[in-house]
Amino acid sequence: EGEQAGRVDLADAAGNGAAIWTTDTPAALRQAAYAQREAALRTLLGERGFAHFTAIVANMEHALAPHGLQDAWYLSIAGIAPAAQGQGLGASVLAPGLAAVDAARAACFLETYNERSLPFYARLGFVSAGRYAEAVTGSGYWLMVRPPSAA
Repeated sequence: EGEQAGRVDLADAAGNGAAIWTTDTPAALRQAAYAQREAALRTLLGERGFAHFTAIVANMEHALAPHGLQDAWYLSIAGIAPAAQGQGLGASVLAPGLAAVDAARAACFLETYNERSLPFYARLGFVSAGRYAEAVTGSGYWLMVRPPSAA
């Protein structure tokens, strides 16, 4: 999905992490990627799991609506293997995507369930735009937004 609807950046050759973005890819290509993802998830998760997935996504989209992020890039997934954390891979895997966001003069956003990650993302220019509850479990997550670069 990331390769079809945006970009995928790898932390290193050893597979210790990745960042997956939805970018300013044309809407038709994004929709095709999402349809492919949903078909695969429906099979993988089963009826109940897929219903939970769609409820979570709908709830997150509802939370996004007032923030005017429809044209923003989305950091869908960012992760570093636990054994490789604390070595600067997180910032380095995000650097190419953030440079592309800045070159496009676009805003970007992410959601994180990990309160520990808030200072990390803040150092990269993201600000908390709100805390929300996920629709299925009620778990809290933060919406973080990085405004367009003035450069």
